[in-house]
Amino acid sequence: MSNSKICESADKVLQNFINSLDDVETSHHRMDSQKIKCNFGQLGICCKLCANGPCRITPKAPKGVCGANADTIVARNFLRAVAAGSGCYIHVLENTARNLKSLGKTGGEIKGIHALDRLSHNRIRSS
Repeated sequence: MSNSKICESADKVLQNFINSLDDVETSHHRMDSQKIKCNFGQLGICCKLCANGPCRITPKAPKGVCGANADTIVARNFLRAVAAGSGCYIHVLENTARNLKSLGKTGGEIKGIHALDRLSHNRIRSS
């Protein structure tokens, strides 16, 4: 897998890590095969929110069935994508908060302190 083409990431530490993986396929590896197939979708002006759509905004049809214009549709699509993406990882935040709270209450010890230190230094250097 390390020889296959991957999408570029702004996070160079992550990109180097993904490049080092052998026999593991990630979303970065699959990105190239999922080229943009629709100009409406690329511009974010395709709405599939209700059963009346999909509505595609053009100069001849500047509003969807519900009356939403391009700005409204782009904003709705963006907010739904952010909510869906962040919702998938809320358990990570909850677990981290619980662990930090427990650590503070019990005066416990952080395990893997060297890994955390190494990761923070890599992030600082790559910024």
